[in-house]
Amino acid sequence: MEELPVLNIFGGILIYIAKFLIVIASILAVYKKKTTGSILLLIGAISILVGDVASTVLLFHAGRTGAEQVVKITGVNSLVAACTHLLFATGVLAYIVQTAKDKTKTE
Repeated sequence: MEELPVLNIFGGILIYIAKFLIVIASILAVYKKKTTGSILLLIGAISILVGDVASTVLLFHAGRTGAEQVVKITGVNSLVAACTHLLFATGVLAYIVQTAKDKTKTE
């Protein structure tokens, strides 16, 4: 049980590294081809990262005030996370569709 906090911290760090890499890939997608899809992709990726950081900070502070506040913040965070992930997924889908259309035009 003593290694549990270390595993949680290490896992959290890996998740944030992965999300940061997704933001970098999204920036490269916009740089390579500025389309509605790539811009949505970037906005979604940044929103996910910012939302996760805000969620962590809010939950940390809510934990000091009581369980009811934690439950409220968790509910709001889940809605915000769903919206940011939908934005990112829409961007991925639009980017792929736009890239596929451009590829068929050149062939």
